[in-house]
Amino acid sequence: MKFSSLFFLLLISCYGEISGQSGAFPQELDRYFKSVLQASPAPGFSVVVVREDQIIFEKGYGLERSDAPMPMTANTSTAIGSLTKSFTALAMMQLVEAGKVDLDDPVTKYLPEFTTANKKRSNQITVRMLLDNTSGLQGGVSNRLQDDEKALDQLLESLQSFYLTKEPGKSYEYANTGFSLAGLIIERVSGLPYAKYLEQYIFQPLDMKRTSTDPDDFDDLQVLYGHRTGIDRGIPAGRDIESVEMIPAGSMLRSTASDLGNYLIALLNGGRYQMRNILSSQSIAAMWAPQINFPGI
Repeated sequence: MKFSSLFFLLLISCYGEISGQSGAFPQELDRYFKSVLQASPAPGFSVVVVREDQIIFEKGYGLERSDAPMPMTANTSTAIGSLTKSFTALAMMQLVEAGKVDLDDPVTKYLPEFTTANKKRSNQITVRMLLDNTSGLQGGVSNRLQDDEKALDQLLESLQSFYLTKEPGKSYEYANTGFSLAGLIIERVSGLPYAKYLEQYIFQPLDMKRTSTDPDDFDDLQVLYGHRTGIDRGIPAGRDIESVEMIPAGSMLRSTASDLGNYLIALLNGGRYQMRNILSSQSIAAMWAPQINFPGI
């Protein structure tokens, strides 16, 4: 069963003539996104535009669901897919700053039971490799796990029979599995469940009140589950979609355009949001820096 949910996250730097047309710019954006909605198969989407340390435009377009007349707004909580990975990376960098994690340590330092069928190779995988997708792990391993409290530990067990065909650090492959392991490291080192860590150290400081990776929060947040594809194209997906959802650290996050605007402000301003720092400017710069240099990438 496949599903899709459309979430537009727009980041625009406004310079030159645009900066002198602050009144006209939002109107131009509004007209543009209205035309996007007309051409889109999705019933609706939400938009946020950040400039420097402020949200200068946020709005929802269309409907939340194809079968109900509820308007999409900037505060509608919906799936943001692999943008979740940036939160996992940020959380890991917080632990690096705290002296609890070294990106170039082997994963086995933090997860001693981690191994694959060819242990010699898996012992070479570092925390950094999990985050830059050069671990040699493939993306589909974590997809087969059920989303429950034991999912991350189940991942370690399932990897014991997985054979690494690529040498760690030598090639790039997009892998949810690596981020799932990163999420488990965050749990082990911090002593908090992944969802609770993000809530305490990222969402609360950034006033992201309608953002969560915890399925127990989803009903209260009235999150959207997207719409199905294939022969069921356009039919709203239900809560049962969670049974095939990726585990939290790779793609589980639900958020809103407005909340993500706060997140972008912090990323664009050296980790600072409204006089609060979630990360140092040096660590933010390290997150933006290119990590790999392979042909074709």
